[in-house]
Amino acid sequence: MNKNKLLGIIKTKGRTVKDVVQSINNFENVSITYSTFYKGLRDERPFRQSEILALSKTLGLSEDDIMSIFLENLCPKGNNLLKGMIHMQEVQQVKFNGDLILTTEQLAEFYGTTSRRITDNFNANRNKFIEGTHYFHLEGSQLKQFKNQTRKTGLVSEHTSAINLWTKRGASRHSKMLGTDQAWEMFDELEENYFNPKQLVLPTSPREIARLALQANEETNQRLDSVEGDVKDLKENQVIPNPEYSALNRRVNQRVSEVAHSYGHITQKQRGELFKDIGSGIKKIANVSARSMLRKKDYQMVMDFINDWEPSTATKTIIRQTSLRFDKEPA
Repeated sequence: MNKNKLLGIIKTKGRTVKDVVQSINNFENVSITYSTFYKGLRDERPFRQSEILALSKTLGLSEDDIMSIFLENLCPKGNNLLKGMIHMQEVQQVKFNGDLILTTEQLAEFYGTTSRRITDNFNANRNKFIEGTHYFHLEGSQLKQFKNQTRKTGLVSEHTSAINLWTKRGASRHSKMLGTDQAWEMFDELEENYFNPKQLVLPTSPREIARLALQANEETNQRLDSVEGDVKDLKENQVIPNPEYSALNRRVNQRVSEVAHSYGHITQKQRGELFKDIGSGIKKIANVSARSMLRKKDYQMVMDFINDWEPSTATKTIIRQTSLRFDKEPA
């Protein structure tokens, strides 16, 4: 929330906060006190979409104004996992040899680790990576050509003399080697939204909401009710806020741990199968392609599912088979 910009606009328009609050309260579905308005300025209570619409109408805010003032409210950021998901929406797809790729630095950022850790894991398990399948190693003329291709993105430093580019299979292998919850979760998101992108279902991006607010600013008072109806629909379908999203993630981790405990000792790979199973179920019941797209209105339904979740028969079978293979290996 950029309160200084909003207060500056109010002052430039020759208005006072008291005057503005009185004006926006004249709009239908808006009822906000001076105290609540100041809480919004202090980021203690996000402004609702209907209030943003009313402010846009009252102060004549442009699309850029709305984006710069309210962007953080419309697209909340918090823990590292959510930040990674938001950053992933902004990552430009880059191909090499026809394959979508990511750099070591990008993998480290998504997986919540360091570039050195990614490189060390690769060097220690080089025999598990096949060049051309899991990664591409570039140097010399190939690297120069790739630098030229990605110059505008700043993806590769001009001083880099050699680089590894990771394919989808390479990114998957690194997530398994790291074995952290974030690495498992983020590869799932990468697979859905980077390597196999799908059309977004809901029109809930900050820019789309800002355009809707601008539209309200240009319409007559007689049509404002219709616009606010659209806002109500957007509110019902808005992406789940960060506190609730974090609570769901914590409960997922707890539930997987509870189920894993019933099996006794399990490996990271087996735990990963449990995470994949519960993650797939959540996306299926909420009808979304990635957990980052869960809707606020589905929070309780998803939480109830997590509380009652048990792994599918297929997942149970995979875990038992893996355990049998583990038991049969010579000591």
